[in-house]
Amino acid sequence: MIRLTVVCYLLICCVLPARAQERSAVQKPVYVNQPEVLKVHTDFITLNNDNKLFQDVYYKSDLSFTGTFTLTCYRYNTDNDSFIVFKKTELNQFFKSGVRTIKLDYSKNDNYTYFFPKFYEIVKKTEVIPPGSYKIYISVTGDSIHYATTILRNIDSTLALTSALRKDINKALSPPDRSFMGIHLSGITRSNASLANATKAMDRSKGRLNKVYSAKGLTPVVFGRDGKKCTDLYYEQWFVGRYEIRENENVTRQIDAQKSALTKGIIPSTPTNTTNPQSLLSQVKELNKAKKDEKETTGEIGITTAVSNGQEQYSQTDNNYMELHGKIATSVMNVPIVIEGMYTTQDAHRTVKASYVNVHYDIEKSKAELTNSVNSYNRQFSEQSAKLKNGDQFYQAGISNLNSQKGKLESEIKNETGITNPTTLAKMDTAYLRQKIDSNVRSKADSGATNATQSNAAGSADSTRKAAMNREQQLKDSTDRVYKRVMAKYQKIEKLEAQLLKYKMLMTQNKNTTYFDSVLAYNKTKELGSKDPSYKQMAQQSEKILPDGQAKKFITGLTSFDAGIFPQYASKYTMSGQTVKGLNMGYDFGFVEAGLTVGKTEYIGRDGNLDKYTCYSGRASFKPLKGHKASLIYYGYTPSRQMLSDQFFKNSDIALPTFQQPQHIVSLTYEGIVTKDVKFNAEAATCFGQQLQTGTAVNGTSGGDRSAYTFSTTGKIPNSSAELEAAYEKTGINFQNNTLPVSTNGTEKLTIAWKEDFFHSFLAAGVEYDYLLQSNFATTGANTKWGFDLKTKSKKYPSLSVSYKPFTTFRSNSDTFSIPQHPLLGSVFTGKASYQIKRPGRSIRFTFIYNKSVSHQDTVNYGTTLLQLNCTYTRGKWMLGANIGSTQVNGTTLDTTGPQPPNKTKFLSLTGSYAFTKQFNVNAGQEFGIANFGFCRYAFTGGCMYTSKRLPLTTRINLRYNTYQSVQYGAWSNLYSGTLDLLWQIKKKQVIDNTRQKK
Repeated sequence: MIRLTVVCYLLICCVLPARAQERSAVQKPVYVNQPEVLKVHTDFITLNNDNKLFQDVYYKSDLSFTGTFTLTCYRYNTDNDSFIVFKKTELNQFFKSGVRTIKLDYSKNDNYTYFFPKFYEIVKKTEVIPPGSYKIYISVTGDSIHYATTILRNIDSTLALTSALRKDINKALSPPDRSFMGIHLSGITRSNASLANATKAMDRSKGRLNKVYSAKGLTPVVFGRDGKKCTDLYYEQWFVGRYEIRENENVTRQIDAQKSALTKGIIPSTPTNTTNPQSLLSQVKELNKAKKDEKETTGEIGITTAVSNGQEQYSQTDNNYMELHGKIATSVMNVPIVIEGMYTTQDAHRTVKASYVNVHYDIEKSKAELTNSVNSYNRQFSEQSAKLKNGDQFYQAGISNLNSQKGKLESEIKNETGITNPTTLAKMDTAYLRQKIDSNVRSKADSGATNATQSNAAGSADSTRKAAMNREQQLKDSTDRVYKRVMAKYQKIEKLEAQLLKYKMLMTQNKNTTYFDSVLAYNKTKELGSKDPSYKQMAQQSEKILPDGQAKKFITGLTSFDAGIFPQYASKYTMSGQTVKGLNMGYDFGFVEAGLTVGKTEYIGRDGNLDKYTCYSGRASFKPLKGHKASLIYYGYTPSRQMLSDQFFKNSDIALPTFQQPQHIVSLTYEGIVTKDVKFNAEAATCFGQQLQTGTAVNGTSGGDRSAYTFSTTGKIPNSSAELEAAYEKTGINFQNNTLPVSTNGTEKLTIAWKEDFFHSFLAAGVEYDYLLQSNFATTGANTKWGFDLKTKSKKYPSLSVSYKPFTTFRSNSDTFSIPQHPLLGSVFTGKASYQIKRPGRSIRFTFIYNKSVSHQDTVNYGTTLLQLNCTYTRGKWMLGANIGSTQVNGTTLDTTGPQPPNKTKFLSLTGSYAFTKQFNVNAGQEFGIANFGFCRYAFTGGCMYTSKRLPLTTRINLRYNTYQSVQYGAWSNLYSGTLDLLWQIKKKQVIDNTRQKK
């Protein structure tokens, strides 16, 4: 009887699960664990996008072998009964050496796969694992491998924040969004309904909640407990989970807080103890999957209306116009895009249009989201590793304490039974055990009763018989008492052994969890922050923490995408920031990053008309070494047929590329890091395909004449704050790219610059040397320029800055002979001083600016001088400002026949604003201008801004009256103008509807 009891208890509590509901559990073989050869770990099943159950099994093997793999998961009820919920039996598997992953598919109907039908049905319909205690038994058997492990998992009864079911309930409880022009706007949804507590919110949302429950086949049971409104959800007789929400707090704010936790990358299911270690791999994967359903649409739409009775001289702005502009950042098929555009009515009579529309793939947002996920994983890996390490220490202390208790009990059993090895009690039947106890009791009684027997030897026979009978009964009673104590102590030992076994399993599970979290993800992601990888490389390195299949999607390789009107930069000598109307796309193929741009670009031509070019570019980039990148770029363009037929070019010897002979440019760029303090960039380009002015082909000229190259390097001097920069550029006289914003052919330029911080960064100083050689005229000209800048930085003293920057601009030879254009030489001197005084609740800032610019073009000189002092006072809701100064224009006047405008004026402007509330503020200003002949300008401005509390709408109104006199004795002009701006903010959570029926 004893043997049967002990064996049954061990089978139930320690080694095997109990009898299954559908069939008896077969006793499992106990293999010798070989962690030095093989290590296996898994978390739990997951549901993929096709509603199929999968399970990732991670293993690390020191050798390759073919073995038999078995995985069985039991769910335990409260009465210690259990049944199988899913399993893979006797699966032949080839195990490769190293760290690998086995993906088990439970949707297959084969002899190796089993799942409990109701369990599978619940998971598919609700996407929730029913709460409870689970044990996963894994065994691997090969020729020389015998491995077994047990993994414990407790699923909490409260629905996780990442649960799709919780999100559906949250959505049903939230007030329905209103829409404007088909766009949902969160600013309107904050109605009184959103302020309801849990009871009111559930009553108001009863219909939507019932729709969610019925779609998933759930029965809700609602009750209150501990200040919370609880909903227990049942699928037939199965408890699926509990939804809790605080009763007396705003429901919408609670739901928003849950969504915010998900979007910020907070892992809510990270265990606070080590009794249920779930790997971060699965936690972050669940989080990223949940975040996919919580995309946000943001942006704004604005309308500007301007009216005026006139414009000042030389203004190119219409008196009356309207502008519509907008920007929306959203996601299409989980791809972040930005749609931006602007339309102005002024384009109706403009040569170059300002209106545009652009669709842009926001690769930076994709990288930022993935970077946040990686950083969150790395941070929480460190935290959880520390927790699991503390858990190991807890288990080790517990194991030591349990062994001590076990040893004490075994010693007591040994003393009371005389059995040297108490563990053999499980092999003894009751009669034998009682015999051993009885023998031990009698032995102790005999040794203690010798003296009493001798003293009673002279007594009567009856008394002797009576004493013997009493003694026998006492021995029997003593044997019974000892037997009960021994069995009670042995049952305690069994419980201690079960607890020891659990602690040892959890220690192994913790170590495996940390190990696979590390080798599968952390070791690959911990260095991403110090590198600059492409999005595809980041996705590949982070594959284990992303939803299944995401790292292999086509979109991860996309490096750029633009459609519409956009600026494009490929290199200095090809596409150098031109505005293109067309399409641009880049893709990372792994071994090479390729790109293609096709479109049109345009400029105002020499005759004032629009010059249009069709341009196309292909590029391929390689990374031969870490920190180095080489790019090969092809760029071609052809002018429009309208340009070729233009009368301007008929009598000119300027040769242009044609559609039959387009211009071709091939460029090679290289950038790299020599050391951590030295970087360099270089580009070499050559052109071919067009005809020269002399009519000879470019291919017949020297390679240097039709080539261009540049080289620049920057570096820091070790153990100092000094930084040096050197750059050299040479553009051949026959290098042609008419689509560049600035043409530099026939020039040679050398730049050397130095800057350094002094006095603990209080003073920053820099010197620059420029040498420019122009060779595209009949003669060669050169000039040398020096520049400098000084700047102080201090909170205690005023900040000062002084700089002198020379500049030189050359025109091309053909431009100069076509219309009068000449080299332009000049310099700019700037001085600035600022100081701020801060006091509690108020501040005052002073700013002084002096700027002088001078330019020379042949015999024509031109220059301006600006002297300005500004003072700004801020206190509470008030802001007051004063600006006083003078401007002076110096130069040679070519036209002296008419009255001349004043070349020197003084000005004074006063401004102020007051915020009545956070939503409403007003501003006003007064301007005065004084010329050498007296007052020449008076102006008044006023405006207000209002932001609605209920609507995401901001309204700005500005009015201006301006009266001025251009020349002495001239008539005064009176201008009235006003603008009205309406700005509508868009912010909407895009939540995928999970109420669809699971099949």
